[in-house]
Amino acid sequence: MSDRAAHAADPSELGEMPTDHGVAASDSMVTCGTCSAQFSFGPNYCPSCGTPVMTAAPQDPLVGITVADRYRIVSVLGRGGMGVVYRCEHTKMGKAMAIKLLHGDLARDRKVLERFRREAQAVSRLSSPYTVSIFDYGTSDGLTFLVMEILEGEDLGRILRARATLSPLRLARICAQACESLAEAHDKHIIHRDVKPENILVMRGKDGLDTIKLLDFGLARLRDTEERNEITNSGALLGTPYYMAPEVIRGREADTRADIYALGAMLYRGLVGVPPYTGSSPIAVLTKALTDDLVPPSKRKPDGDVPPELDEIVCACLAKDPEQRPQRISDVRDALARYLATASGEVTATALVKPRVASGQESAKAATRDDVEAFERSLRRGRIAGAMLFLVALIAIASAVVVVLGRRRVEARRAATALEAEVEPNNSPARATLIAPGTDVRGGIGQRADKAHGDVDFFRLSPIPSGSWRLRVELATQPNIDTVVEVFRRGTERAVFVANEARAGEREVVAGLSLQPGEEYFVSVHEDETSGVPSENISDQYVLRYTLEPAGGEYESEPNDREDLASELSVNTARRGYVENRADTDTWCPRALTTRAQFRVSPPPGLDLELAVVHRDGRATETIDSARAGAAETATLSPEDGQPPCLKVRLSQSRPQPRGDATHPYTIEPMSP
Repeated sequence: MSDRAAHAADPSELGEMPTDHGVAASDSMVTCGTCSAQFSFGPNYCPSCGTPVMTAAPQDPLVGITVADRYRIVSVLGRGGMGVVYRCEHTKMGKAMAIKLLHGDLARDRKVLERFRREAQAVSRLSSPYTVSIFDYGTSDGLTFLVMEILEGEDLGRILRARATLSPLRLARICAQACESLAEAHDKHIIHRDVKPENILVMRGKDGLDTIKLLDFGLARLRDTEERNEITNSGALLGTPYYMAPEVIRGREADTRADIYALGAMLYRGLVGVPPYTGSSPIAVLTKALTDDLVPPSKRKPDGDVPPELDEIVCACLAKDPEQRPQRISDVRDALARYLATASGEVTATALVKPRVASGQESAKAATRDDVEAFERSLRRGRIAGAMLFLVALIAIASAVVVVLGRRRVEARRAATALEAEVEPNNSPARATLIAPGTDVRGGIGQRADKAHGDVDFFRLSPIPSGSWRLRVELATQPNIDTVVEVFRRGTERAVFVANEARAGEREVVAGLSLQPGEEYFVSVHEDETSGVPSENISDQYVLRYTLEPAGGEYESEPNDREDLASELSVNTARRGYVENRADTDTWCPRALTTRAQFRVSPPPGLDLELAVVHRDGRATETIDSARAGAAETATLSPEDGQPPCLKVRLSQSRPQPRGDATHPYTIEPMSP
């Protein structure tokens, strides 16, 4: 038996789901009769749902029909547990796209359809070059569809089944790009929930290096309900057992750390050739993931081919306790970037966000986001009646003169004078209204841009004086509108801070963000796009106010979620901070410790906090969470060799809180010996 044949017959490979994107289905594929997942011959059970009996792929009756009067289905690209992916052609644009149709049982569930709409709306906001672009979604003639860009590439699962392993450099590049995609999603509170090689589409660039696209964001959540996320009487499993985090197996809600676990399992698979835990059935795999100790990749493959840096990253990501894993996917990305920079000198964390042109993105027939937006703009222009063209042209000439002169006056007013009310249009940083610290500025979530996009207001902060400052922003919102406040630094597309904890009509607060001297900052106010149809309120107004406070005083300065960004912990005086949202972690580190020091952390009423003592001498992190909501927690820090230990403050993980509190601070103070 050849090495490749032996690898394919290895029982440890059973259940790895093949691609359902980017390649046409063939007669050699097997289709599960229960969930319609498609894969090549070999497994003795469906790797998606566990059904043991396979059937041949039927002729698809939907090929040739047109969905929503504009997407003509051309051929089947692949089948998965959620639905079928087809190649389609936009009948008006003549461009190729991919369209996913949900399976009938999902499409008939009203709760699933509403969740699908919310998830698709949220995912369509993702703009990372490593995330597949979503163009359209909806329902038509009983079919629930999602339209996305079509890319010519090969999914990582298929590559691994053909090669068994990848070189550490290539695998690290692929996973670092996946981390970049996940980082944007996590920042927008979107969890993938189904990270696996089959959802990584790999495209080879002209320079021989890979560019990837991460697929199926949010769709795994459609089956993540109490009645669906279970092992049924027939043994059907909803999920991918090799990449499922232990806490998810136990029934806990998936959070960002479940994606981090899956990323680690994917790295393990690519380095070693088998997943971290294997078995002859899905139940066996899940049981081992809960009970067996992890065999590090370097010991599973003791030939020296596993770099120690990657071995350390994988073991950290695959910790059974989510508290022991890296808490942010960006930390994993940065660790991979450091390895790549050291091992090859070719890739840095900055370069990750500048994707290479891959062959799968060069096809003139494949639609891009720019193509779709340009087409929609042309449709709007085309609705003007020909009989009115001459009159419109005359009006346009006169209007242009008025608009140009008026815009110049408005822009001059904006640029030179801090205002007490927004000046529309101010829906971009270039048109932002200039505001001054300590001034109440009035504005409103008014007329929406279109049916799917609400009003967005940008405000430019007055030049930041020299020195170190903390930014505090308070927004008294309009009634019944769930408002989001974002802070941007000029030159960055991603917000440096997002405040989205308050409910509709409640005050939204940015408690204390550290500003970089010499930089220009903007504040954006808009409705939470996951709320549904965009709101319009032309009668009420919100009130926005920002202040600058000297940094380095008794209050923390965000961001301080890591030791290298920590706020200073005093052994003599009290300090204050805010746990602003469910993901916020505040790190406090003393400059030095000569004796044991005890600290008491007193939360505001109703907030349940936990403490984590982070040792610098290699000992495991200690978690302290004995007090109930509103009661103080106490921690003791002892001197250590090298740097002193640090103290992390966050919301209780054992008694999850619905939200943080950016209005009322907690106090961290030394206790008398």
